Amino acid sequence: MSSVHCGSWGALRAGDVWVASGRRYTNPDTYLIPKDRWPTLRPEICQQLDVPEDAALRLEQRGREVAELFPRVDRLVTRRGQVHIDNGHVILSHLAAEERPESVLQLEDRVTARLPLIDLPDLRIEVDQWTGFSQHLQHLNGREPRRHDSLPVLYAALLAQGCNFGFARMAQMAEIPADRLAWCTTWYL
Repeated sequence: MSSVHCGSWGALRAGDVWVASGRRYTNPDTYLIPKDRWPTLRPEICQQLDVPEDAALRLEQRGREVAELFPRVDRLVTRRGQVHIDNGHVILSHLAAEERPESVLQLEDRVTARLPLIDLPDLRIEVDQWTGFSQHLQHLNGREPRRHDSLPVLYAALLAQGCNFGFARMAQMAEIPADRLAWCTTWYL
């Protein structure tokens, strides 16, 4: 398949279409053994994986394995009653929450009372001071020096990723332009 312009992000994420010069949405074939080298590498790889070279034989083996395992899995699933198969679809029943013992609730309250209240950004800075993790956040090309003022942007980008905030929301909270957060995420994270 060649590079295609498409408005569907789902197709990009699935690898159905790709960006010819892209890094994130590149052709998935680039991660595979090249087609011209596969015939010479196939015997060795199949031997290492302990699988037959004949694909039809391998599919037959896998089919037998599934046929053997499916009844066992079905019995285990059906016995617990939380999962069942209906019309070829796996159905999960809602799980009831377990009541926590009073001793656990008391312990939770005691631990919470001892923890200091601290802002998440302050905690991130303190952990970085202990561990120095931010020094490992290098530009993707490995040659670009990091600007001295980029550390707060990197912290904000990490928080946005870790808390699943969008760039727009994080930009509002941190008063950092959303495009700068996106740039740091792309090139440093």
